[in-house]
Amino acid sequence: MIAVEGAAGESVKQGTPCQEVASAFGIDKNNALLALQLLAVDGPAGECVQQGQSCRRVADKYGITFPRALLALQMSAVNGPASEDISEGKFCHEVIEKYGIDLREARLVVQILAVNGPPGAGVNEGQSCRKISESYGIDLPEALLELQMLAVEGPAGRRGAGYHGE
Repeated sequence: MIAVEGAAGESVKQGTPCQEVASAFGIDKNNALLALQLLAVDGPAGECVQQGQSCRRVADKYGITFPRALLALQMSAVNGPASEDISEGKFCHEVIEKYGIDLREARLVVQILAVNGPPGAGVNEGQSCRKISESYGIDLPEALLELQMLAVEGPAGRRGAGYHGE
């Protein structure tokens, strides 16, 4: 990847939207545009998301459009404020909507975090996987498998079960 250094990179780090910087500096190559967007994610856009702002709004504000940069932004939310909400037992779909997490990869991580939190504890206590998944909004196949494997094998038995295509 082309490193974005100098005035354009500094401008993005200062909070200028990526598309505005790209236009001002004549940057039109995808690698350079992606680098600008990743700088925004590592800087002001990521800070906004860490403060609880919606990824959708932040991406629009800073001109983050590349899937890789969008995923990085959404993972910042997943590993920050969304993770806190999930650990408190909040409904996955509410958390996903609140933080503007719409990429499947990021939504899956939210649901796996949920499986490792209160929903998983409920399954370990003998509650129905179906009821738990409906109560917490766990609906992606991989996350459902993790939840069901927890019911079948318990916490020690499921380590990696869903990651081997089982």
